[in-house]
Amino acid sequence: MVHTLEADVALIHVAGGGARITPPPGTLAQTAPRRAARGRRSEMLFVNLCLVPQQATPPGLLDHLARLVTQAYYGTPGSVTYALREAAAAFNDHVVDTNKGEDEDMHLQGHMMTGVLREGNLYLAQCGIGQAIVVRPGQVTRLTSEESANRPLGLSLTPHIRYHHLEVKPGDLLILTTSPPPVWSDATLSGLSSLDPVQAVDRLGAASSHDLTGLLVRIVPYGEARTPLDAPAVRRPSPTETRRTAQIASRARRRPSGDVAQRALASTSELLNTVKHTIRTWFASATHAVSRMITRMAPGLAEPSLVRTSTPGLLATTAVAVPLLVVTIAAVVYFGRGKREQFQAYLDQASAAVQVAQMKSIPEEARSDWDTALHLLDLAGTYGHNQEADDLRQLAQDALDALDLIIRLDFRSVVSGGFGPEAHITALAASATDLYVLDAAHQIVRHAWGTPE
Repeated sequence: MVHTLEADVALIHVAGGGARITPPPGTLAQTAPRRAARGRRSEMLFVNLCLVPQQATPPGLLDHLARLVTQAYYGTPGSVTYALREAAAAFNDHVVDTNKGEDEDMHLQGHMMTGVLREGNLYLAQCGIGQAIVVRPGQVTRLTSEESANRPLGLSLTPHIRYHHLEVKPGDLLILTTSPPPVWSDATLSGLSSLDPVQAVDRLGAASSHDLTGLLVRIVPYGEARTPLDAPAVRRPSPTETRRTAQIASRARRRPSGDVAQRALASTSELLNTVKHTIRTWFASATHAVSRMITRMAPGLAEPSLVRTSTPGLLATTAVAVPLLVVTIAAVVYFGRGKREQFQAYLDQASAAVQVAQMKSIPEEARSDWDTALHLLDLAGTYGHNQEADDLRQLAQDALDALDLIIRLDFRSVVSGGFGPEAHITALAASATDLYVLDAAHQIVRHAWGTPE
């Protein structure tokens, strides 16, 4: 993919009533690494994180989490919204794990604002408190969600995300911050259009009444950015921080909670017990048959073995048992867990396609995304089924019906039982209470009547 736009970035760090020159914690702007997932190579990622209360946040943890979010995004293939969801999930999982075993008064709440520049499109994701401000000559646009602000990360296993999408062009100015709105007046923001990013940050710092962090991004043609998109230096996390985040990188899915996990565990245990009993019976019969066959083919194996050596029968049994055991374990793992994970993967991609379709202002442009969502739901249906999949399918089907001007009607039989298996209806006429049908097989007109509803 050919680059057309890039970003000139300045970091915002206001503390103690003035602008700081030190990089703000949990804030970075970065281009794709060498080993980025498919579809991520031409994108630029902007991240601003915040943990509340700040007094309970270990030093350097936010920088570590910003790196974790970046790795999760650039390591996830697929759509932009799907990769942003995985990045938010990585941050959310860490906060949830950190809150375990802590007093409720010490629980952390995570807030995240992320942006992705892809060609001439800007994708934004808000989790918790935050806002994005787009400044153009004579125009200031504020993008924020009160619903997301009331649902910060760390309170549930599934992060709540509010997406925004807009087209950008050279000269547009973007501000991302996890500070609650409003922070700056429209008059202050309108005056930033003619300033370079560093001057604009100085003016924002002077107009800020409280501590905050964020990014200021100016969209420029490719090759004209004056500041490299490298992340700020990150202090190595302490052993305590490392232990808290050790399990996050290997986790691909969130865990089920409460009764759902207990029912799944009971069902899996019952299935495994049945499989074990069947395999044990079959294995005993197979081992006996194979041992007899080997003894007949090589009678010497039936002779007594030497002292302190394995018997020929044991060696033959081991040669047969080990491959069967490996295949059995692999099959049980695949059928018990692989299908669920494959179903969830397709369901997440379908949900991301639906969200992309909902963000497009022109309904006809969203048709391909609705079709993609239905296709992914069909694939998910081959591995499992749940109510969320039904809701997504109904939403996508209703949107496509609206585009095609289709109105679906509920079918109800007018005559209970019909007119018989030999009837061949070729024409009909109806009024509010009467129905006349022409039965071509018997050359008669049948009459049915009822009361209007």
